[in-house]
Amino acid sequence: MVKMAFLYYTCLMSTHSPAFVEQMRQLLEQEKNQLENDLATKAHLEQGNEVANFPEYERDDEANANEISDYTATSAVVEAKEARLKEVRAALERIAAGKYGFTSEGDIIPEKRLQANPAATTTIS
Repeated sequence: MVKMAFLYYTCLMSTHSPAFVEQMRQLLEQEKNQLENDLATKAHLEQGNEVANFPEYERDDEANANEISDYTATSAVVEAKEARLKEVRAALERIAAGKYGFTSEGDIIPEKRLQANPAATTTIS
């Protein structure tokens, strides 16, 4: 019983301050807005996923090759931004649920790690 109480007390004393969590929430909100704006200009929703917009240049073979090349590059960027947006939204949900700053195993994620990546879900050994 004493060990359990000590663990509970240690956990309470080791959580991140409300001011720190608010600072991370603001950073995450800014990043979410930026990602949503970027995706709105480069992609469109198709069956629940962001899909890169296909560029339309001219009708000759060289222009067609450039369209495909640009689409491939844009698709990779859109895919990475969509994945990051999901991470950011998940972090905001953890903040709302009071579970921010912890790994799935319950370990505390250091503040320096969260400052480097506010959506982090793991620690670095």
